[in-house]
Amino acid sequence: LEDRGVKVLLLDGADEKFDGFSCWANETVPVVATGTGKPGDRQRFTLAHELGHLALGLEDAEDPERLAHRFAGAFLVPREAALREFGTRRGHLSIPELHSLKHKWGLSMQAWLHRLHDLEVITDSTYRRAMMRFRQEGWRTKEPGKQVDEVRTDRLVRLVEQALAEDLISSSRASELLGQPLHAARAAWPQGLE
Repeated sequence: LEDRGVKVLLLDGADEKFDGFSCWANETVPVVATGTGKPGDRQRFTLAHELGHLALGLEDAEDPERLAHRFAGAFLVPREAALREFGTRRGHLSIPELHSLKHKWGLSMQAWLHRLHDLEVITDSTYRRAMMRFRQEGWRTKEPGKQVDEVRTDRLVRLVEQALAEDLISSSRASELLGQPLHAARAAWPQGLE
């Protein structure tokens, strides 16, 4: 998203019930936001959902949330990719299979279920049974197994590092632009790159 000109905000300290929002800055710059401290698959879906609101202009739509959800699923896993992973018709899905694809595509298991239902790969009853299991197991808010790493935004850091490397700005100006000391911004880098 950042490489396509969308401003992505990750908000620290947002209420846990906050999923995301979107807007147009200066009526020309798309902005999408989500909170930190959530699994990366949930953050990715929220950002894609918010992009759907902006891209589709859903203000006057009959069911804008459903449409934005459908957009997010298609944006993150296009039809051809979903059919390549699952085929055109499935009667049963396994939790390990969904978990594996969650990590391959960064899309939650529940979002996979929605996507497969939208594409009619699974029936209404298969979808309902699977979602009932997620509710019964308490997996609606935290899915089983290893979680997908949180989303990171790094475009601003890359631009500041580029300007610093080209001697266009000082390290104090870099710290000012990043809103923190340069060494603190670099602390998140892999070992040995500081």
